[in-house]
Amino acid sequence: MSDLAEFLRARYTEQLEAQGRISRDAYQADAPCPVCQKPTWGMSVYVGDPSRLAKFEPCEHEINDPEQLDQFQEPAPDPDVLADLDAKLAIVDLHAGPHECSSYDAISREINACQWVPGGDCTTLRLLAKPFGEHRDYKVEEWAV
Repeated sequence: MSDLAEFLRARYTEQLEAQGRISRDAYQADAPCPVCQKPTWGMSVYVGDPSRLAKFEPCEHEINDPEQLDQFQEPAPDPDVLADLDAKLAIVDLHAGPHECSSYDAISREINACQWVPGGDCTTLRLLAKPFGEHRDYKVEEWAV
């Protein structure tokens, strides 16, 4: 597996792990805020180490008491984000070794179909890596499109 494929696999794995720390879906509309007792219309929760933090809407009070939070939320990663990450990991696997792939010239916007890529750093993987361009492990000289 190329350095680029390993880099992408690591970033997507980090994102999958982050999804496991997000809670949502069990909130009941109009539940009273445990701080001010006013009706709420939403709540955001981030589950991280060492504690969870919930912010109620519209009053914007925050709590991190696990007993209070458990009555509002259950862990539930976003299924759309999980599906997107699974698809990207599959694309990385398909393009990680020698394969045929299209290339793309960003200047002329020309696409050359079905070229043999002996390594694994094809245009597809370089495009997938673009959002991580500011990451400390991103190799600008090698991976830029």
